[in-house]
Amino acid sequence: MIKKQLMALPKQAATPRMLKLAAANPPKVRDERSWWDGHITKTTVYRYPLYLRCIVQDGIAAISFYAADTLQLGGRKPIYTLFVNKGKDQFLTYSHTDEKWLTAMLKNLSWPSYYYKGGETWISTADRKRLQSYFGSTEGVERTINEFQEGVRQRQLLARQKRETDPWDEEQKQVPELPKDWLRWVDKVGIPEQFVYYQYRRGGAKTGYCSYCEKEVPIVGIPRHGKEGRCPCCRHRIQYKALGRVGFLVTGDYVVYLLQKTACGFVLREFKVWCRQCKGEYLTPKTNYHEIRRSFFTSDGKQISAYEWGWYKRREVRWIGCAILSSHSYYWTHDGRVYGKTLPQLMKSGLSRTGLKEYLADHAILDPEDYLAVYNRFPRIEQLVKAGLTGMVKECIRSTYDYEQAICNKQAGSLKKALGLNGPQFKRLRENNGTIAFLRWLQFEALVKAAIPDKVILWMCEHDVKPKDIEFIIGRMNVVQVYNYMRRQMFVYHMNAREMLTTWQDYLNMAAGFHYNVNEEIVYRAAKLKKRHDELVRRSNHRDTVSRAGQLLQKFPHVDDICKTLSEKYEYAGDVYTILAPKSLVDIIEEGDTLHHCIASSDRYIERIERHESYLLFLRKTEDTQEAYYTMEVEPNGTVRQIRTEYDKQNKDIDDARAFLREWQGVVAKRLNDTDRKRAERSRVLREEEFVQMRNDQIKINHGDLAGKLLVDVLTADLLENAA
Repeated sequence: MIKKQLMALPKQAATPRMLKLAAANPPKVRDERSWWDGHITKTTVYRYPLYLRCIVQDGIAAISFYAADTLQLGGRKPIYTLFVNKGKDQFLTYSHTDEKWLTAMLKNLSWPSYYYKGGETWISTADRKRLQSYFGSTEGVERTINEFQEGVRQRQLLARQKRETDPWDEEQKQVPELPKDWLRWVDKVGIPEQFVYYQYRRGGAKTGYCSYCEKEVPIVGIPRHGKEGRCPCCRHRIQYKALGRVGFLVTGDYVVYLLQKTACGFVLREFKVWCRQCKGEYLTPKTNYHEIRRSFFTSDGKQISAYEWGWYKRREVRWIGCAILSSHSYYWTHDGRVYGKTLPQLMKSGLSRTGLKEYLADHAILDPEDYLAVYNRFPRIEQLVKAGLTGMVKECIRSTYDYEQAICNKQAGSLKKALGLNGPQFKRLRENNGTIAFLRWLQFEALVKAAIPDKVILWMCEHDVKPKDIEFIIGRMNVVQVYNYMRRQMFVYHMNAREMLTTWQDYLNMAAGFHYNVNEEIVYRAAKLKKRHDELVRRSNHRDTVSRAGQLLQKFPHVDDICKTLSEKYEYAGDVYTILAPKSLVDIIEEGDTLHHCIASSDRYIERIERHESYLLFLRKTEDTQEAYYTMEVEPNGTVRQIRTEYDKQNKDIDDARAFLREWQGVVAKRLNDTDRKRAERSRVLREEEFVQMRNDQIKINHGDLAGKLLVDVLTADLLENAA
């Protein structure tokens, strides 16, 4: 529709009758209850919310719409004018309010809010007849216009879709009919499940019906329902089925492929096939197939297009164009058997240079579309196939990237030179049906300039060890030595190859950090690798502890000297429990790290030792005094301020030790001198002052099992004063 011609049509202003009618029908206000929350609002309602005028000229209908509130104010200008050309199946709307053209349908335009509250559209009898005559309808005006516009949109949509689907349908015309023996091939080859049906009898059935042979065959041995075996006639794998126990039977779904010649090259058709039979119908099973994908190729194997069978625009089931496999996608691969009788004709063209036929000769199950996608990205897969390297071909189909990186000479014509191998190496690769891992080791031989036995390479491949994994030791040991050393260490310490190599590398890195000569055989080839590794780990941890202790000693220089004096006065051993004193600040830090409590991270306790306010002692079990158990903070006279185990906890087992602690306090009291008693009295005063301050400040514990409790209450409960 030409907008200039539309604007040249006669302008339609509101008639005096319309103005008079609008004035005679003022709006009414009514209460409207919300369905959502029951809220009542005032709503304006018109008897005639819209008024219409219409003219038809030169095959075009111009329909103007007027708002009731505009007419009541004396306005004569329409809010919209809809232009319809029924002959050309077109419509267009002009907004007089916004002064712009709109393509939306009538029902999608913006109308006054009262339009949606009810009422009817007013139009004169003459204009109504004019519109009904134009559209050839006896329905209401608005319904007639809406149905026309929806029809236009529907026809436009179908036209757009047809422009998309017509080329698809044209290409589908190239697809030939299915081969005459297609169903039989699917039944015998495409569906691998075959059965021998037998009638149960005492002593075992002697004959049965083979679904593959399609005849009675002898049964060797005693058949069991569901047991697998082989048919003595056709030697096909079968499963025994007792007729009395077979009801409705359906095989699994299998994928099969059919390649057929077309005008542009060939088409690869993918089918899903299965077989089903009802009870007693084992002689006449029904073979089913459903085509799910078609891929069109040029004669030399380059993919042109692909289609899938499915719902198109939720409108119809048909062939739908979809993405081609520009590269392989292992997760989308649907391996299946390939119909072979059409291959000889196709191999007369460029398809013979892809290696597909040779690969199918050794591997009956394959996704040809995936294989050809890999071939187009990595053409040397043909050379891998024809060289008999089937292991490499399988890997290449799954991941082409590794093989692209493995090509040393991309310009070389022969596969041997392209892979950077000499004649004997290439022969070894073929004899071992080598994979990419085997190839990497052969290529590594040239770098180390030493032959690597096949058994060593195969062991490395089996344990997923790559040349780069042992580069850290090459130069000090050759590959065979590494192989022997790895096997010995893995056996002794029950490690896999990955764990052993990680342990080995960590050990050498730590050894270098401690200034060992890692080029000495006794170092890099440690007889007990795991033991030496763990020793260095402990030494590394100890070195960190020493470093932290050194920093604290700069602030509290007398702590180590004080610790050395504690054992004579405070250490004591009983039958079940023992109390030990730290020999240095390092012992205190290690105790805190082991039990994960605050003495490892807080300077408060170290400061108290420095000024002889309290000391840290270790409660251990006598049977194993090396294992951390509880840490005690005690005052100089043996009064226990705190006693805590892992994560600052106090478990119920501490109740069993209280009698021992009383016994220990009695022993300590006899060892005290006047200086100790003065320090103890001062410690008691400081402790009581601290408790008062804590209670005044209402300090609470923020984490752990005691979260929310007052700290002073917890410390008071821990307190075990020495009454001796």
